[in-house]
Amino acid sequence: MSQPRIGFVGVGLMGHGIAKNLVAKGFPLTLRVHRNRAAAQDLLAAGAKEASSHADLARNADGLAVEPNLRSRVNSSTLPNDRRVQ
Repeated sequence: MSQPRIGFVGVGLMGHGIAKNLVAKGFPLTLRVHRNRAAAQDLLAAGAKEASSHADLARNADGLAVEPNLRSRVNSSTLPNDRRVQ
């Protein structure tokens, strides 16, 4: 069985370690990078992909991991209603 595709928003201090572990375990990981592109470079080099928008991220993922402080920004009209983060 293949690993589920994970969309990830928020690779800062806490999220980076989680994302790094997911990539290391072989999960197909797609990131939505915001301000600090440097924090995502090692993840991208390790095989993570980058989405061009939140909607693109949601379309190409089986599940989403979103840093709690970013949830309102991610939900606000960027995701289809059936893919909103709860």
